[in-house]
Amino acid sequence: MTGLRHLLADRRGVAALEAALGIMMLAMLTAAAVDLGRYLHTNLKVQNVAETVANLVTREQELTRADFNQFFAPVGHVAAPLDFPTFGLVIVSGVSIDVNDIHRVRWQQIGGGA
Repeated sequence: MTGLRHLLADRRGVAALEAALGIMMLAMLTAAAVDLGRYLHTNLKVQNVAETVANLVTREQELTRADFNQFFAPVGHVAAPLDFPTFGLVIVSGVSIDVNDIHRVRWQQIGGGA
């Protein structure tokens, strides 16, 4: 029993253990902050892409497929440095409301900015 008491009374290494746990917690908080920053940056870029394409589409009275190619062209530049042309997708929909207040999707166009 004296060996166990001696072990429990021994305080050598407590500071090292506390430092190791503290450093681990700080590393986890730093990683979380970096991850949050990347998320916010990506979210901002995606919002900018949506706003840019919506702005370009709503300027036109009539739309052709060639128009959409021009609308999707700047997406890669707006989303930079994200690789949006490879990993992203933009969907533009035309919605109308009839006399019975029913919403219908009339057309959709998909592009990626490549």
